[in-house]
Amino acid sequence: MERSIAYLVIGVLLTYQLKCEVCNLGRSYRKTTTASSRYTYQNSKPLTPDKALDESYYIHSDDCFSSNDEHTNTSAWWEVTFRCISKIFQINLVFREDFVRHAGYYLFITNQTVNASDLIHLDPVYHDEEPSPSQQNTIIFPGGHSGVQVYLYINHSNSNTTDPPIIEPCEVEIYGCVEGDVNESCACANATIGGQGPDLWQTNVVFPTGSLSLTCDDYYLSIMNMSDFHVDEFLRILEACDGKQHCSFNSSSHIQNKTLIFYCQDKCSNENYTNSHLNRTVVEGLGIEYQPAVSDSFTAFLKSRVYDCKGRHILTSGNLTRQCQEHDRWSGEDPVCNCCKCPCDRVKTQYFITDTEVLRKKINKLNNELKVHRKDLSATVRTKTCAKDERKSSKYLGFITGIGITTAVLVIIVCSDLPLMYRQVRFGPYASRTR
Repeated sequence: MERSIAYLVIGVLLTYQLKCEVCNLGRSYRKTTTASSRYTYQNSKPLTPDKALDESYYIHSDDCFSSNDEHTNTSAWWEVTFRCISKIFQINLVFREDFVRHAGYYLFITNQTVNASDLIHLDPVYHDEEPSPSQQNTIIFPGGHSGVQVYLYINHSNSNTTDPPIIEPCEVEIYGCVEGDVNESCACANATIGGQGPDLWQTNVVFPTGSLSLTCDDYYLSIMNMSDFHVDEFLRILEACDGKQHCSFNSSSHIQNKTLIFYCQDKCSNENYTNSHLNRTVVEGLGIEYQPAVSDSFTAFLKSRVYDCKGRHILTSGNLTRQCQEHDRWSGEDPVCNCCKCPCDRVKTQYFITDTEVLRKKINKLNNELKVHRKDLSATVRTKTCAKDERKSSKYLGFITGIGITTAVLVIIVCSDLPLMYRQVRFGPYASRTR
């Protein structure tokens, strides 16, 4: 019982502290809200710019802003101006659910009031380059981004599409603190965030269809254990987003109205190793608690990443398996994979020739060394030199030839004496003399 009361007190204090530190600036501290144009339904219901700040976003005709659809438009924009300079940490953008007309939109945060025509000279803090952008995008600036204006801007003057540019934000939630007035309840002077922003961020899933995007400006996403998510849904989001600066994933009815919880951190990022690729990610829940503890059910995941060298590359230094530790770093050293086309002990002393003249001389030398002279060939030498032939075929040929020649000589000798022998046998040994 006492433990439950303690958790309740901590939760109340934490909620009060966050309300003091981070406020919905567009809702509480806006000065004006304007747009390039506005669309009006036939029943005379204009979609005014302030509808994007009313914390309602489901019904387009009642809850959303939309610029008009005139074909003469070359750009469309929506903006909110605050009463004073503020530090912005989080912007949640919810566009129209069933129509995707905000492809290529820009997000600007300006530190002074400017006109939309001046945006061409400024750098956006975010640009969506997806051909089919997400209906919901949560953008985090962990270090805070100071500004007095927030612009959503679409420029189709140089595009090939014949459709006019239309901007349709149904809700724009801008969370931050006020820098210009220390008497404000949301003053940055009263905050304890140290200029780095709160550690833990969250966003609610709005629609059951379409896609969602998460973005950490110059930091990396670390997805938290969401106990009310089905394990398959959680692993799907983890695979799509964990360790990345920007990610998108499809929504579903299973995660609608649920809360995504994540960190934006510059530690244990997903390094781009030289000539290597991510083989698999090992995720283990080790129950490590982060401070401030939002509740006893939130625990971070300690990640292990296993890499492989690509193709015929081999590991020459570092570690292919690294674990994200508690103290802001990966274990081990960065792996380095080099090209190894031959057994590596054969290429230790190799060098590469880059000078063309040196290469030409080297080629000529090799040509002279490898040039074949016909007079030195073994076939030519054997025609002039008597040499013993140890081949079996040669031995058999000599043996047979010798016997044949000897036999032929004997046959000739015997055959030449056959007439004489015949006469001697028939007429006697003196037959030849008497004749």
